Amino acid sequence: MSTQSVHHSCDVLIVGAGMSGLFAAWRLLNHKPDLNVVIVDKLNRTGGRLQTTTVSIRGTDGNDYDVDNEEGGMRFVPEGTGMPNLWRLFHELNLQPIPFPMGDENNRYFIRGRSFTKSKTPIIWQFMYNLAPQEQNKQPGDIFGEVLAAILAENKDLYTVAAGQTFPSTPDQWIQFRNTFTYKGVALHSWGLWTLLQEYGLTQECINWLDQAIGFMGPVDAFINAGEGLQIILDFPSAASFFTLPGGYQTLPDCLEHQIIQLGGDIILNKTIDSITDKGDYKLATGEGINYRAKQVILALPRKAIEKLADASPALHHDHKFMEAVGSVHNMELTKIGLYFDQRWWHDPAYGINISSGPSFSDLPAGSVYAFAHDPANPEADQKYNGPAALTIYTDFIRGNFWKELQNMGEPYHTVAFPDNPDNTQAATTPLVKEAMRLIKTIFGLNPDTAVPEPVLSTYRIWGQGEFGYGYHQYKLNVDDRQVYKSIWNPASGIYVCNEAWSPEQGWVEGSLLATEHVLQQGFKLDPFSAPHQDSPVVSTSRTINQY
Repeated sequence: MSTQSVHHSCDVLIVGAGMSGLFAAWRLLNHKPDLNVVIVDKLNRTGGRLQTTTVSIRGTDGNDYDVDNEEGGMRFVPEGTGMPNLWRLFHELNLQPIPFPMGDENNRYFIRGRSFTKSKTPIIWQFMYNLAPQEQNKQPGDIFGEVLAAILAENKDLYTVAAGQTFPSTPDQWIQFRNTFTYKGVALHSWGLWTLLQEYGLTQECINWLDQAIGFMGPVDAFINAGEGLQIILDFPSAASFFTLPGGYQTLPDCLEHQIIQLGGDIILNKTIDSITDKGDYKLATGEGINYRAKQVILALPRKAIEKLADASPALHHDHKFMEAVGSVHNMELTKIGLYFDQRWWHDPAYGINISSGPSFSDLPAGSVYAFAHDPANPEADQKYNGPAALTIYTDFIRGNFWKELQNMGEPYHTVAFPDNPDNTQAATTPLVKEAMRLIKTIFGLNPDTAVPEPVLSTYRIWGQGEFGYGYHQYKLNVDDRQVYKSIWNPASGIYVCNEAWSPEQGWVEGSLLATEHVLQQGFKLDPFSAPHQDSPVVSTSRTINQY
C-alpha cells in the first residue's frame, strides 16, 4: 500500500476505500486477476465507517489488557437470519464471528427523571406516561408491531407469506412495503412516521414514550418516510441477537485490504479526487497533484462526497435524474464518545449496577450508553471479569449539538496513562468527559457525585462532521426508492456509483455490499456473490429484518 505513489492509468479506478470500494476491488481482482485496479481515498486508512480502536490498558492488578471499541459500525445479524453477502464474505475470508451480547434485565433506562432497570418494564411505563388503556402494559416493540399489523391488513391483497413467516422480511419485501403499500389510502413513503403513528390513533404521550424509549431520535423526528422509519426500528427488536468480529469490525476491511494488495491491486491514501471528466475512451479523474486515466470508474462514496465531487464533474451534475437520486436520502448524523477505564466498574458488584453488555437508553443528551462483553464467547468468564473496559455514548440527531458545544470548550482530555490519543482518533475535551461521566452515572442509577473510576482515555467522533461521512442515510418523504436504484448506479458510460446510502439496507455493511453487487453484476457482468435472500423462520419470530 502506498500513500505517495500514483498510478497514472488503470483499468478500474475506485474512489473510496470504505466497504463498497474494498469489496468492489476484491471481487474484480478475484474475477480477473490481470485487471489493473486502483483505489483512492482521502483518509489515511481504509475501512470508511468501520474503524476499531484497540488500546492496551494496565489494570488495577498490574496486568495489561487489550480493549477494543468501535468508532463506527459494531454488529451484524446471526447467520441464516439475513445479510447473506456479508456472511459469505466472512466465510471466504476465513473470519470467525463471535456473539455481540445486547445485555439483560440489568440494563437501564433513564426517562423523565427516573432511572430503572429493564426488568421494571413494561409495567412502569404507564406510571411515567399518561398512556391510554390500550397503550399500557406493552413494550415499544409491541406498539410498532400493532402498527405494522394494521398496515399489512390494509394491503393484504398485495402480498403472500408462507406459514411461519412474517412480512416484510427480505429487502425486496421492504422495498415493496415502502413503495406500494398504503395506510388509509396514502403511500407509506408519503407518510412521516410521527404523523402515521398519530393517525393510527396513538396518543401524543405514547408517541413521546416511543421516541424516548428506543434510544434514537432519528426514526420518529427526522424528515424521513414512515416505511424507512419502521424498517430501522424493526432492525432492533427487543430480543435482538447480533454478532461481531474478534478484534473488532475493522478486521473485515483490514482483511480485504491485505488480499487486494496480494492480488495486485493498489491502494492510494491521503489523496482526494476532485473531478471526473468523461473523455470518451477513458475517464479523467483529477485532484491536487494527481491525474488518472481510467477505462472505468466506481464511485464508492456516500451522498456528502458525491455531491462535492459532482459540483466539479460535468459527467455527473448534468444528469438531473442522477442528482435527484443523490439527494433522495437524508444524511443521518451519529455521535460516538468512547470512554476507556482501567476497571469495569459498571459490572463490579460494589456499585450495584451489574451491567455486562448492551445499551442503556435515556432521554438525556447521552441517548444510549453501550457496555461491551469482554469475553462474549465465554459468558462464565465474562461474568467474572472486572478489568479494563470501555463504555460508548452513542446518540443521534440534534443531541449531537450538545456534545459539539462541550467539545468546543476546554482542553483535550489526557491522562498519565495516555498523554496522547491513538492514531485516527480525537480526544474529547475535559468538560465533555466531565459531563459524560455525570450523565452515565445518572443513567446507571448512581448519584452524580458518586466516586467511580475516571477514564484513562477518551475518543470523540461525529459521523457527518469534517472529513467523515454521515453515519447512515434514510430515504426522504415521497421518495420511491425503486426509481432511485435505476438512476443512481450508472450516471454516465463507464462511471458507476455504489454505497450503503442508496440501498435497501441503509446503515448496514450489507447495504454497501448490495449496492456494489448491483454495479458488479450489471456493469461488469459478474455472477452473483451469494444466493438470493430467503424468508427465515428466525426472522419471522424475532422481526429482525432480513438483509438484502
